[in-house]
Amino acid sequence: MTSKKPKINRIRFTNIRSHVFLNFLLILAVILSLVLITSQNFYTGMVETNRISDFRRSISALEELNLEKSGAISEIMNIEKENKVIIEVYGSGRNGDPEYDRTIYASSIQELYYASGTGLASKTVPVPLVNYSADSFTPKIKYDDGCVVGKTLNETTGKSYFLMTKESSYGRYLFIVASDYEIIEARSQAISTSSKVITVVVFIVLSIAIYFYTTGVTSPLRTINTVTKMMATTNDKSLRIPRRNKHFRTETDETIENINKMYSSLITTQEMLRERSAVLSDELKQREADRLLRENMNAGISHELKTPIAIIMGYAEGAKFILDDKDTLIEYCDTIIEECNRMNELVAGILSLSSVKYNQNSMNYERFSIRDFINENIQKRQKLFEDNDITVQNFVTEDIYGMADLSNLNFVISNMLSNAISYIGGDRRIIRIRLEEMEFAYRIFVFNTGNHIPDDMLEAMWMNFYRGDSARLRSGNHFGLGLSIIKAVQDAHSQQTGVNNVDGGVEFWFDIQVAR
Repeated sequence: MTSKKPKINRIRFTNIRSHVFLNFLLILAVILSLVLITSQNFYTGMVETNRISDFRRSISALEELNLEKSGAISEIMNIEKENKVIIEVYGSGRNGDPEYDRTIYASSIQELYYASGTGLASKTVPVPLVNYSADSFTPKIKYDDGCVVGKTLNETTGKSYFLMTKESSYGRYLFIVASDYEIIEARSQAISTSSKVITVVVFIVLSIAIYFYTTGVTSPLRTINTVTKMMATTNDKSLRIPRRNKHFRTETDETIENINKMYSSLITTQEMLRERSAVLSDELKQREADRLLRENMNAGISHELKTPIAIIMGYAEGAKFILDDKDTLIEYCDTIIEECNRMNELVAGILSLSSVKYNQNSMNYERFSIRDFINENIQKRQKLFEDNDITVQNFVTEDIYGMADLSNLNFVISNMLSNAISYIGGDRRIIRIRLEEMEFAYRIFVFNTGNHIPDDMLEAMWMNFYRGDSARLRSGNHFGLGLSIIKAVQDAHSQQTGVNNVDGGVEFWFDIQVAR
């Protein structure tokens, strides 16, 4: 039986921003850790190097002095003070003795404390601070010009000194320039502590900077990922990956542009394939729809013409037998004229519907004020409103502009106002016109008080010659062609129209394209 290997859980960064940020942070942490663990000797070496520069300046100044003249000691003290060093100058024996056993200048300790059986006691003995001795001197660096750098111990005081020695060019003097080693160690410790604090601060600041940098760098990639997921699951033509840089192009911008082009090409290809695969089916469906439309139109026209023709024939024949009854003859003639007008309106409606449906390409769009357009149509019917005791409430007061073929759009508003007048009801007879702003269109609502339209008739009522029983039936028990023409006009404008049952009445609506 083979044993299964234990499954190792690996951390996977699905967020590229986190992945890049942590990689940067890791590199930064390694670099800064090296700085933090740098040994104390490194910082001590830095301070020693700085001190060596001071030592060299001091020795150069000492070599220029004439130590035999009066006032030389004062000048040595000035050099000592200026460079913040300790100076000792020793001379060789006067008889050519090579040993530097003669002290020319040395800063001294005047009070020395020593241990005794009863405690500490002191005595005044001039002991040099450095108290240079070749035996206690440990050289570290030797230079070609004769300078030697090293460390020495004052055996009397027990203090260590960092120093530079050099014999004068004429071989009679030995220059010692030194610094207390405790001070060097204290300075190196302060530098080490400061560097660690600075390192921590720099680490925090750089971490924040890197986070925002990686956020900015990876933001386009996250956007690309989000939008491409949507592209893979939808067929939205408007989907595009936005560019970040408006003033200059980067490789990321070029990638985004190429993806957008590929998606546009894909959508176009899909549409072409769908169109080609469905072209035969569409042709068959269109032929069937045209056939049904013609049959419906012919049946409707025949039905609408049959009744008025029968009435005209009946009244015309009856008029021959009542020529002596003038009043009845006039009544018969009025009926014939009324039915003729109705037939004329029917023919005009059929011509209007045909004109709109078959001349959609000749639409003459123009920019117009929607407020003025509605006010003009209300003014034309002001007398009808007054005769029918109707209150008109027009809430379209803002001067906004639309685009449409006004010759056709006038029929839409005229028909809706006429329908509202004809089928208004209720105790308060109100027609209300209002507007809502859509994304790309203005929606105009025409409300009138009265009975609701049955729900099963809300869609079918837009068909040619549709009939139905309702409290909103048109004269002659049919809706006629008005709504069909409204629908055709709106289709020609590529806009919508509809009707809703609302509280207190019915509200028809139609859309007008926003003028840009």
